[in-house]
Amino acid sequence: MPVLEPRDAHVELQRLVAAYGLAADDRDADWFVSLWLPGATLSVFDGEEGLTGTYEGADALRGVTEALGRYARTVHLVSTHRVEVAADGTSATGKTYCTAHHLVRPVGEVSAWEDRVMTIRYDDRYGRDGSGAWRFAARECHKLFVRSEAVVEPGGA
Repeated sequence: MPVLEPRDAHVELQRLVAAYGLAADDRDADWFVSLWLPGATLSVFDGEEGLTGTYEGADALRGVTEALGRYARTVHLVSTHRVEVAADGTSATGKTYCTAHHLVRPVGEVSAWEDRVMTIRYDDRYGRDGSGAWRFAARECHKLFVRSEAVVEPGGA
């Protein structure tokens, strides 16, 4: 397996991080699961310490896209990605910030749509699969803060 220059690895890892958001937003479970090494984990935190759940392995990770189905739509806007590649080029760590919009359907008497906007920091560990492609080995999703906004119904004026 050829060792990529750090710049090349950074570009590939940026693509991986972007693919995570797109696969989640598209609810594409097969694509989402393909981004992870076997046995990888995704841990979700409210803030820094409040662990609210962990997904481990392909079957559990498939459930992430299903869980997002409670929202009418999500949009993950990924930004500010930093990565450090190990000297041997086989592993890396990274940090990514994201603003994630979660469109909530009206319930019962409530007629307004709500956008739950989450500011998220991801702390990542990456590794390579058998083909040499970068994959997530572990990802921590830290929801730093959330705000809610009323929004116009999709397709409405």
